[in-house]
Parts: sequence; structure tokens; C-alpha cells
Amino acid sequence: MIQVSFVAALILAIIFLRQDSAVISIFITMLFLNSIQSLFNDDNKSGFLDFLNTTGVSFNRIVFARYLTGISLCLISSIFSFLVNLIIYVFYKNLPLKSYLFIGLLTLCISLMYMLILIPFIYLFNQNGLTIAVILIILIAFILSKVNHSALKISNFFHQSSNLKLGFYFVLCVLLTAGISYIVSVIICKKRFYN
Repeated sequence: MIQVSFVAALILAIIFLRQDSAVISIFITMLFLNSIQSLFNDDNKSGFLDFLNTTGVSFNRIVFARYLTGISLCLISSIFSFLVNLIIYVFYKNLPLKSYLFIGLLTLCISLMYMLILIPFIYLFNQNGLTIAVILIILIAFILSKVNHSALKISNFFHQSSNLKLGFYFVLCVLLTAGISYIVSVIICKKRFYN
């Protein structure tokens, strides 16, 4: 039902907000990712993790399956966002197609990083994990904004780096975040559910 309301909101945004509805598609994509929390909550309520503990399935595989689910959800939601942006491009043509491709790629990047940060928090704090993760992200962003000229330094870094270099840094950052996130999730899962 929630997905239907998201699609309805997006259609209304395309009709009334026109080219500015690309921003709405990104927000809806991020909201769609938050549905992963219900998967974890259902695992806890149904006792699914306790059941898996009795089957001898490795907790590494269980956590890895949740990461694959999260990555799949990121890909699906990013494709959805790109398709919406393609519709906006066809109707309004206010930006070149390359810009919409960039927006789609940026949405995928942000959603992957968000999901990688979110999963350990959900394992640790259950249904409050989403709230705590979002508050922490906002707090870190606020603190970084107060560091001397940090926004200017970041902006200069992006302007002075080539697309290839930025792509390399992004892949490296995602891989490091994924590794740390996965290890932390496995440790939390082992301590909480497999004692």
C-alpha cells in the first residue's frame, strides 16, 4: 500500500512540479530503502534468526543474505528513480540526458552508502536503528559543516579531480564502508543472536 502511495505522489509531482519532480523521485527512492527495516523487524518478531541458529546456517551467510537484499533494493530503487527521470526528460527536456544519467548514478551511490550504514544500526537497535542512524548521519554532517572551510575544501576536491579519479575514490569508499559495515554486522549478529 505504501508503494502505491509513493507512485501516486510521484505522478502528482511530475504533473504539478514538472522538472523539479526529479528531487521527489530521489526522496521516494530513499524512503523505499527504509522498507528494509521491516525485513529485520519481521526476522526478530517471527524468531527467524533463532530458527536459523538451530539449523547450523552460518551467521556470516545470514548477514551476507541481508546485504544482498539491501544491494538489490538499492539497484531496484535506483532503476525506478532513473526511469522517472527519463520520463521527466522526455516531457520537459530542461536538462540534458547526461545530467539525468548522473542523477541516477548519484542516487545509486547515495542509496548504497545509506544502506551500508543502516544495516548495522538495525541489527544493533532493532526498530530504532533507522532513527538512530539518521540522527547520527545528520549530526556528523552538522559537525563537518562547522569545521573550518570543510564545504569549500570538499567542493575544491570535487572540482579539481577528474571523473575517473572520483569514480575510483567512490568505489574505494563503498568497498571500505561495505567491509566495515559487514564485519560490524556479523559481530553484532553473533553476540545478539548466537550466544
